[in-house]
Amino acid sequence: MSLTNRQVTILFEVISAYVEAAEPVSSGEIARRGVDASPATIRAELAALEAQGYLVQPHTSAGRAPTPAAYELYVEHIQQQAARIAAERVERFARLIAEVAADVRLAGHAIARALASEARQAVVVGIAHGDAYATGLSYVVVQPEFHDRETLYAFTAGFDDLDNTIAVIDAQLTGDAAAILGDGNPFGGQCGTVAGHLALPEGHRLTIGIAGPMRMAYDRQFELLRDIRYAAMGIV
Repeated sequence: MSLTNRQVTILFEVISAYVEAAEPVSSGEIARRGVDASPATIRAELAALEAQGYLVQPHTSAGRAPTPAAYELYVEHIQQQAARIAAERVERFARLIAEVAADVRLAGHAIARALASEARQAVVVGIAHGDAYATGLSYVVVQPEFHDRETLYAFTAGFDDLDNTIAVIDAQLTGDAAAILGDGNPFGGQCGTVAGHLALPEGHRLTIGIAGPMRMAYDRQFELLRDIRYAAMGIV
C-alpha cells in the first residue's frame, strides 16, 4: 500500500524515537517531535499505519513499535536519499573541475577548498614536486581535541611543512584511498588523515589528504574522495 507524505513522516519519526529509546512510541511523543499535525490526526495516522502492517502495539495501553516492513521502507528511503545526495555532489565537483581543469594549480586549490567545505576538516593537496596547498585549518582548531597544545602544535606543524607532509602521505599510498593513523600521520599521533590520489587531464595527479582529529567520520571522508574521483573521471 502507498503511504501519504504525512504517514511517511510520522512512521519515520516513530522509527527514530524507537531506535533512541527502545520503547514503544506514543502519539504524544510524535507530537513533541514537531510533526505538523494535531494530536487527533497523529493518533488516526498511527492507527492507519498499524492497520497497514507498519506498526505494532505490544500492549493496549502502550505506544507503537515499527515492524520489519517499516524498517525495510526506512532503509530504502535512506539508500535513495544517500544516492541522490552523492549524485548531486559529484555533479558539483564535476562542474568545478571543468571550470579549472586547464590550470592544475588552480584546480588543486579549488578542489581543496571544496573538499574542506564538505568535510568540515582541513585538506592538503600536493600538486607537483615542491608545490602544495592547504586550507580548512579553521574547521579543525575549534574541535575539542585541539584544546591540547601539543596536539594543536603537531597539527599546525604539518601545515607549516607541506612538502614533507605530502611526501609522508604519498609514501603510504599504494593504490586506493587509505586512512593514515597514529605515528604514521604527518599531523601527529592524535590525528587522522584520509588520503588518496586524483588523476586530472593532461596526465596530472594530485595527492589529497583530508585531515582532522582521530575522531573523524571516516566513512564520510572516503565518500568525498570517491565522489571527487568520479567527477574527475566524468562519471556523473
